[in-house]
Amino acid sequence: MGGHTYYSFSIEPEKLLKIGYVLHRNKANKKMMPTYQRLLIKKTRLKAIQEFVEDGGFFPNSIIININADGRSLKFDQAANQEDNHISRIGILHLPKKYRSAYIIDGQHRLYGYADSEYKSKNCIPVVAFVNLDRKEQVQLFMQINENQKPVPKNLRNTLNSDLLWNSDKLKMSKSRL
Repeated sequence: MGGHTYYSFSIEPEKLLKIGYVLHRNKANKKMMPTYQRLLIKKTRLKAIQEFVEDGGFFPNSIIININADGRSLKFDQAANQEDNHISRIGILHLPKKYRSAYIIDGQHRLYGYADSEYKSKNCIPVVAFVNLDRKEQVQLFMQINENQKPVPKNLRNTLNSDLLWNSDKLKMSKSRL
């Protein structure tokens, strides 16, 4: 994608949390510049995500990571009987078993929202993993994602929520549409 090697897969949040690292913009990471993640991971947001997940919610959009790997620590076993004329391959990706080998470029709150959840080992989350992007490319990717995302206007959210709750069995929720 974009001339870069990448993998698309799903994984239990607990496993990604063990190897993931958020490259925050702080003095501790100054020697690793350029860095890109905002310093604050909002505890209230993490708690809200945990509650959302524990109520059966899920996120179908991918966490974006960069895997720092040498030739031995990242291995892809391609499945047999695949057609040669396709550019995608199916198989098993063996991730490095080392903390800080996966830098979380986008989705830090979604991932860390699972940290204290009973679903951290029961759910799978989608991931797009680039391999060995240099820091400048990680910063550019972070900026592209965050500059081009547009929040849904509150008026549209209210209208859609009203439509969803119109026939709710819970009287209080169905009345909220009025």
